[in-house]
Amino acid sequence: RAPRHPHRPEGRRSVLNPPNSRATTHPYRWGPQGEAALRKPTFTIILVIVIVITSLAGLFAPFFVRFVLAPGFDAATSALTITLTRIMLLQALLSVISSVIMAVLNSRRQFVLGALAIMCHNVAMITGILAARWIPGLGIYGPTLGVIADAVLQLLILWPGLAANKLHLRPDWNPNDVHLREVGRLLLP
Repeated sequence: RAPRHPHRPEGRRSVLNPPNSRATTHPYRWGPQGEAALRKPTFTIILVIVIVITSLAGLFAPFFVRFVLAPGFDAATSALTITLTRIMLLQALLSVISSVIMAVLNSRRQFVLGALAIMCHNVAMITGILAARWIPGLGIYGPTLGVIADAVLQLLILWPGLAANKLHLRPDWNPNDVHLREVGRLLLP
């Protein structure tokens, strides 16, 4: 089991940091190739899992809304809720990509872009709410689009950090990778 840093929170955005930091700071153990060997399959497996989950959630959104979330809604309100649910699933997918990029940048001790990306959340939400007020007919879609805009803004803010480090997030399907297993162990409680 990889040692955990005593001052690092073990949250959603930091799961890649302990092994990835070691790959970056101990070149004799893994080196730059080790970092890429961790980054690429981790990104791929997380992306595949989230795509499957969000696709299934979008497919079963009518059932979920009608029988679990809001069984008493009329047909029009249920249809709106289903549409909003499906739109919000895009945010989950974009946030996962942002989280992987943020973890990679954090492992390289680059925190400014991550902080800026997190700050844009409130700005995007407020903008979506104000747009709903100022643009007739936008209504509840304003805050929903604000959430999507937040996810897109986070990606746009974080992506230059990858480019500056000459890093790429390319799919690499290898579920038996030793680095990926270490990340999996860190995800377990």
